[in-house]
Order: sequence, then C-alpha cells, then structure tokens
Amino acid sequence: MPRNANGDFSLVSGNPVLTGTVIESNWANNTMSDLSLAMTDSLSRSGQGGMIVPMTGIAGGEGLPAYSFSDFPQTGMYAFDGNDLRITVGGVDRWRWLAANALPQTWDNINQIWEDAGGGGLIWEQADVAPATALISHGYVTLGGQSINMPVNPPIGFSVAFADKADNWSATNTFTLNGNGNTFTQDGSSQYVLDLMGAFAQFSYLEGQWQIVNFGRLSDAYGYDIDNYLPLAGGTMSGGLTTTAGLVSSNGVNFTLPVSSAGLQIGDLWNDAGVVSIVI
Repeated sequence: MPRNANGDFSLVSGNPVLTGTVIESNWANNTMSDLSLAMTDSLSRSGQGGMIVPMTGIAGGEGLPAYSFSDFPQTGMYAFDGNDLRITVGGVDRWRWLAANALPQTWDNINQIWEDAGGGGLIWEQADVAPATALISHGYVTLGGQSINMPVNPPIGFSVAFADKADNWSATNTFTLNGNGNTFTQDGSSQYVLDLMGAFAQFSYLEGQWQIVNFGRLSDAYGYDIDNYLPLAGGTMSGGLTTTAGLVSSNGVNFTLPVSSAGLQIGDLWNDAGVVSIVI
C-alpha cells in the first residue's frame, strides 16, 4: 500500500533509479500504481471528492486553532481539552461548549468571565425525592422535608432552581440547600432554607457564591397570586376595594346582590326591586 496507518507514503522498492540503468516495466508500473493510489487517497484542494471517514486533526490552541482560514489563521475552532471545545476570534477565545449538562458560553471581555449564552436556561424535571447533589442547569419540582447539595464550584453563571411540588414547604417541613463548599450571599452561610409554601427559587453561581436571582410563589410566575383571587362561585371577599381620593377605581366589578334584606347584617347591600339598598 502507498500509505501506512500514520499516512506516510513510501515508494516501492527500486527507487531511486540509478544513473545508467534500464528502467524496467515492473518498476515503472508498480511505482505509477502506488502514486495513483496515493493521489486518489488524497483530498483535492478544489473540492473534487470528499472524506469517506471522520476527519481528525491536532487539538490546536487559542492563538492557532486547528480549523481556521488561510486569510485568518488565528480565527477558528480548537479543542481546549477533551471536555471543552472553543471558537477563537483573532487569537482570543470567544465561545465554548463544555461537557454534558453545561450550556454554551461566551466570553465577557469587560468582566473577564465566561457567561452562559441565552441567560442560563434550565432543564426541569419532577423529582419527588431530590438527588443528593443537584445538577447545574437543572430545575427540580420536589417535596419538602429534604436536604440537597448544590453543585460544587460550577462554571460562573450556571443556575439551579427548585419548586415546591405539593405546597408543603414550611417551617417544620423545610427544603434545605447545602453549599457543598460554597456559601450563599444572602447571609454568607453554607445553607439556605426554603420554607415558603408553593415557592419557586432560582440560584446562580456568581462571584464565587450562590446568589438567588428569582424567588417567589409559583403563582407569582404568572403575574398574580391565585390565593388572592375569588373563585367564580362560592367565594368570600376579605378586605376591601382600594380607593384613590375617595373613589373606587375598577374596570368593571360585577356583584350579585340578594333580593331580600332577610338574614343580612348592618352595612350589607341588597337588591330592593332594582334599587341598591343598604341595611342600616
């Protein structure tokens, strides 16, 4: 064969030709045959044919990426290591992909840190019993009364979130987070206790600590708190309407009034034959 496993080409025996000797047909034919096979097994610069096996190359580096451009040799892609693939522009890393469960990241040249591309989205999963250690970029819908370790020293900007599945996180049934070697910036402790029923909490790893970046009741995520709204039927309003300068502001509040004052208390309204009356 014209090439060995390393891709090295070797001429057939009888090369080089000596001066004054007769070039024999076996020598010429074998040599041309080997050259033909070697040329056929080589890539064409003009794009004739293509690779028939996966193409491999050197890892390269930030200043000289493995796959670049003839006009811009410092711009391209290289392998930082087996778990970190990067794109460098003008010899400076700008984008990277890490191993599984990690989001792609871009380089923040001002703050000199890697940041998640797209704001650190989460992969949600329902886990009645949370895993011993949470995974970065994951959100868990889980029950209270548990303790879980946060990921230890994750890449900057990565997030983990938790949601109260059964509305049972309370002071006696807490969901406790352990820093796993890191602290929480809210109080500098190594633990964070979630005891608000129906809560949602998202933490991001920033400045060497876990910081809470989103927190509230699950209903708050939709812009209102379900608990403070009356059901369509059978509800009782507690409190009163908010007024401004003595006026009630509303986009339409509909009341169904009783048609008799029987059983009502002082101050109650009733429909007195089409006239709103107050029991006094």
